[in-house]
Amino acid sequence: MRNNIKLAIASPQTKVADPFFNASSIENAAKKAAMSGAKILLTPELSLSAYTCQDLFYNVSLADSCLKALVSLTQATCELDMFIFVGLPIFNGGSVYNCSLALYKGNIVSVFAKNKMTSYAHERAFSYSLPSSLDINGKQYIIDSSFTIQDDIVLQVAVGAITDVLNTDAHIILNPFCLPSPTDTQYFTSFEPKNKAQMPVILLSNASCTESTTDYAFSGQCKIIANEANFVSQRYELNGSLLIGEVALPNSVIKSEIIISSQELEAIKRCPYMPKDAAGRAIVIEEILNIQATGILKRMSHIGTQKTVLGISGGLDSTLSLVALVHAYKKAGFNIKDICAITMPGFGTSKTTKNNAVDLIDALGVTKKEISIKEACMSHFKDIGHDGRPDTAYENAQARERTQILMDYSNMINALMIGTGDLSEEALGFSTYNGDQMAMYSPNASIPKTVIRLIIDHVAQQSDVALKQVLIDILNTPVSPELVNNADNNNHITQKTEDILGPYEIHDFFLYYFIIGRMSPKEILQIAITTFPEYTKDHIHTYLKTFVSRFFAGQFKRSCSPDGAMAGVLSLSPRGGLFMPSDAQPTAFLDF
Repeated sequence: MRNNIKLAIASPQTKVADPFFNASSIENAAKKAAMSGAKILLTPELSLSAYTCQDLFYNVSLADSCLKALVSLTQATCELDMFIFVGLPIFNGGSVYNCSLALYKGNIVSVFAKNKMTSYAHERAFSYSLPSSLDINGKQYIIDSSFTIQDDIVLQVAVGAITDVLNTDAHIILNPFCLPSPTDTQYFTSFEPKNKAQMPVILLSNASCTESTTDYAFSGQCKIIANEANFVSQRYELNGSLLIGEVALPNSVIKSEIIISSQELEAIKRCPYMPKDAAGRAIVIEEILNIQATGILKRMSHIGTQKTVLGISGGLDSTLSLVALVHAYKKAGFNIKDICAITMPGFGTSKTTKNNAVDLIDALGVTKKEISIKEACMSHFKDIGHDGRPDTAYENAQARERTQILMDYSNMINALMIGTGDLSEEALGFSTYNGDQMAMYSPNASIPKTVIRLIIDHVAQQSDVALKQVLIDILNTPVSPELVNNADNNNHITQKTEDILGPYEIHDFFLYYFIIGRMSPKEILQIAITTFPEYTKDHIHTYLKTFVSRFFAGQFKRSCSPDGAMAGVLSLSPRGGLFMPSDAQPTAFLDF
């Protein structure tokens, strides 16, 4: 007996980490498919969240937003006589699972889960050892591998699997997956079922081309493979793909199995990056300095130089970079005069920081050089038609001019240019793209501002009188980019970073529990209110909104972070620290 059935596959337009937008796209595709008489609609793997969320899958905020969007989608499609398959991350027992749900007339009728990783960069957040059931919006659902519709049509769902061996009696195999271009072209063209005598109908739905393109592009191609005909959609459709085809089915059933693991969180600490006791902190600080030194020396050895260049502002970050450099040179027995520390006063440089920079260089005994950026910036403003008003271009031009000086001077003397940017600035995107964001090597990249303060204080306590005094002065100086000229001729610092962003100690706390603790902002808000009683709830709420918004907005800068050995407990490096798309939406994470 043969049954004719109309099938639909969609690869809808997607916004990364924006489940409600994605649910709306799926809803539109479902209504179009239903109007044509389709009985099944397949969407890609993780279609509600988007596939390229990477390490954002660790955070329950995204999963919670997907569940809310799922409710909206089921309500919007409850009148449709069609099985709709959507993908989303589901948290259960401390683990997160890559699932595909079958929806029918406003209900979840079957749940499927991926049991094998196919892309480490995109999928390492998920658990592949599956339980027998999952809790979804307060109700338990058995994890299936197949189910039956219309009394005798058996469907098998292979989430994210490469379906090249058809050892099954199912009538229809649904394969929601995500395979980047051009790899997916081989999958689509070389796919040949082994058992053509009882060949099931195969539905393939690939991720949309509107997924993140940080490192990969997806085609959004959909395909139906059947005995009598194959149906294939166009590739790279910016408005999404919808493929509909009618096929005839033969007869036949399948079953499968599954299990789980769990995770734990550390106890809450005000400064979670360091031990609470002074002795423990001292050990960790020495370890950090040794890691920084080792990383710097390895890179110097690799490129064949004993010379380094860095910019000194008189602030915390450049101070730590110079301290780490001197530590490295002493460790290797190099001449510290081969360290060239360059001060580059600009329009907003205060007398306080300039004096601190000069005193630090003199106290450490490295080579000192001063290059003013004012004339070069004024010439640049004239070249690009800028009138010199203090806007973003005015500030960023100064940061980029300093980076150009450091890079070019390093090239001229065959030296390694050492960066000064820290983890806190990376997290908040508080740096100039291709300015202070860039370096030939970045030893502070995994060290937050709060830890930098502890390291400098530790070094100060072990230093001679002159060095100790300048380090204490630097610790007592407000953090500032110093890019705007002050009314009092720069006698005092008025452009203070923490007045703009909020306290670094709180942002560093947020970062730790967001990435390592894998907490939602809602959970972080509650523990921060308890941990920082000196700040009001409203202030902490405002700071957390700032953190989340800037963390997402600044990812494009982190996506091209320079090399730097991980010296702390947390790294945002795109090569092994944080896997996150540059164009993810923060919407789901601002719901607190």
